[in-house]
Amino acid sequence: MKYYLFVFIGILTLSCIDPINIVPKENAAGVLVVNGLITDQPGPYTVKLSNTANYVTINGNQIRQVIGAIVVISDDVGNIEILDEIKPGTYQTSLSGIQGEVGRTYTLEITLPNKQQYCSEPQLLKPITKIDSLYFEFKYKTSRNYLGNEIPADGFNLNIDLSDVKSDDYYLWKWTGYYELMTNPKDRESRSEFGGFVADPPVCSWYRLILGALVKFCDNCCTCCSCLVELPSPDFEVGTKTNFIGNTLLDVPVGFIPVGKRYFYNKMYVVVSQQSLSESTYRFWKAAKDQLNNT
Repeated sequence: MKYYLFVFIGILTLSCIDPINIVPKENAAGVLVVNGLITDQPGPYTVKLSNTANYVTINGNQIRQVIGAIVVISDDVGNIEILDEIKPGTYQTSLSGIQGEVGRTYTLEITLPNKQQYCSEPQLLKPITKIDSLYFEFKYKTSRNYLGNEIPADGFNLNIDLSDVKSDDYYLWKWTGYYELMTNPKDRESRSEFGGFVADPPVCSWYRLILGALVKFCDNCCTCCSCLVELPSPDFEVGTKTNFIGNTLLDVPVGFIPVGKRYFYNKMYVVVSQQSLSESTYRFWKAAKDQLNNT
């Protein structure tokens, strides 16, 4: 596979730890970074191209998006699509374009404006077992603040159970949470033409300002008194049958949600994304995960 991958490393130095003197490679800049995937879900699918920068980057603009490339996705039965560049460095299939199907293999080809060409190894889109159950488990945890003091960091482990897992199955999991937030629209104010502010509740609140007083016209009719706020997963988890025993995987950790009044004021709704990976792709994400855990 001719992908070039770049991993950012964060280093934290404290007064009691000797700093590490890193000598970056002279050719670290300008390496192609490819970020994209194809699934069995409806498209469009997106591929992002950029170049790496030197380890010491004075100007963040040194990290450049790759524009003007030719990006092609093809499968093993002759389907092929040239992606459109919808914004600098971001390439996307059309809504009616190529569709991922389980059992087919897919190849990504990239031609840069300087005529350099890159081609991935054919990747098989494998079937994936269904998630049997999803549940929470409270976990006592601690972390350290910037002073080095230990502070509570309790939360909920997000676990799943899987069955009928095969020996060559490789997984990547991410989650997205949605928590309810109370908005109190009746408290909205607007600036008065005579100075100061006056109550200005929106129509959806079912409150009206009558002779200087707020009047409720309907109980439990408000359609904007709460909303769902998206909480994207800050991390990912990977796994394979070799990590477990038997064909059933139990208590597989796929995420951690910190305790907070905002998140759990009323309810939390969670969606888990499960992706099937090739062995080589799994090894990459496993190495990335191990590196994140060691920093």
